[in-house]
Amino acid sequence: LAMATAGHCYLIVRLAPRQGFRIVGGLIAFVILSAPVVCQALSAGVTSASAASSAEYRQLIWARVLEIIQEQPLFGHGVGALRTYRETIPDGFFKGELLIPNHPHNMALQLWAELGLAGAAVLSTAIVLAAFRLPIPAQLGGAAPRIAMLAGSTLAIGVVSFDLWNPGWWGCVSLLSVLCAVNARGQSAAKA
Repeated sequence: LAMATAGHCYLIVRLAPRQGFRIVGGLIAFVILSAPVVCQALSAGVTSASAASSAEYRQLIWARVLEIIQEQPLFGHGVGALRTYRETIPDGFFKGELLIPNHPHNMALQLWAELGLAGAAVLSTAIVLAAFRLPIPAQLGGAAPRIAMLAGSTLAIGVVSFDLWNPGWWGCVSLLSVLCAVNARGQSAAKA
């Protein structure tokens, strides 16, 4: 999934050399803002009795998190609130497992549950603004596809794994971002 999404973001930047980052930023913002609707559709029909795979376990988690989001949709329940839910799955293959094992394995849903629409809107706006502040991909040379692919893979992994507040994950993404920036500066210095 990460490689496919990275490849799509790469293609966007290659096919839209002037607006590529803006399109990618808009798509990421759209994924964040539409997460409750999309996950509602993806988790429909899965029950604890029928769930037997990792994907179906995530669908169970998402269904419960969506119920939590509906309780406080505007401002959420607060950072770390999902860690307080200790409900277990009553039956089926995953009987006895936590229904929400510390986080929902979907950063966008976690953002919605903990910070609500307000948090999702602020983050989405920040991403779009950052995308509009980036130089056009044509000016970045070989760094542009790396940046696009990092954004795509980060998005894909974020919607199926990891805790939104995982410092190791964000440290890795930050280090890769810095390497992309250094690569871009190195290429522009070589041209001058």
